[in-house]
Amino acid sequence: MLGITWIVIAVITLIAAFTRTRVRRILVLFCGLSLVAEIPLWVGLMGWFIGNEMFLVSGALITIGGFLLPPANP
Repeated sequence: MLGITWIVIAVITLIAAFTRTRVRRILVLFCGLSLVAEIPLWVGLMGWFIGNEMFLVSGALITIGGFLLPPANP
């Protein structure tokens, strides 16, 4: 179930990043912040290991990428 959540977040982020829609920045930021927000839950359930650190870095990079996206042309 958790793997499907990660796949859905990745697919939504990729689609939003490569399409010219008004809500793409919001979608990418939401996906990045949702990964970062899930980290405390994962650490509580599984403890710290390299997978959690990789998801923390990927969530931070997706969030930074969302801020760096150019605005879509209306």
